[in-house]
Amino acid sequence: MTTTRARAGTRRVTGAVVGAVALGLLLGACATTTDVEPLAAGAPTGGPAPAPVTAAEEEDPLAGSDLSRVGPEQAAEIEDRVVTAEEYAAAFERYRGCMADAGHELGSVLHHDLVYRFVVSDAAVQDGTDDACYETEFHHVDGLWQTREEVYALSGQPEWEQECLRVRGVVPGATPEERHRQLRALGLDWGDCP
Repeated sequence: MTTTRARAGTRRVTGAVVGAVALGLLLGACATTTDVEPLAAGAPTGGPAPAPVTAAEEEDPLAGSDLSRVGPEQAAEIEDRVVTAEEYAAAFERYRGCMADAGHELGSVLHHDLVYRFVVSDAAVQDGTDDACYETEFHHVDGLWQTREEVYALSGQPEWEQECLRVRGVVPGATPEERHRQLRALGLDWGDCP
């Protein structure tokens, strides 16, 4: 089995994993807060409400993100919260190199619509190499790059975010900023939506 990574933290998976992800989404589609509008009265709710989004989190796209596994190069690239095309390419090449050094070459690498699309082996996912390399070298650079307006518009991400919110019983905001605020209010990160 292979895993395709096409967008920030998103893995497209085949087979039994798809069923498990769908079941997890159905079971996890429960939280709402005053910051998110439910689809209708009686929309599913449950579990503790996430903390409200603070003003600092509104300003910082990485506020609340776990940066503990970020490598020094990625930390420098995300320090100003703006990623250039050169930084994005360098971070991807570090991720690719990390995977190769661990014996897992990326497959079907394409650079299309300003983002890298590639296939990750199931073995790399199962042994944790993919997660370790992605978190250390590429995750937050990838996320910041793909939320740039010109990249975001080409990515299909607006549709993904809207579906991620809908499956959790939330009416998606009209703008990317509103949807990002809603996702943060639900305690979701880039990799939490299918």
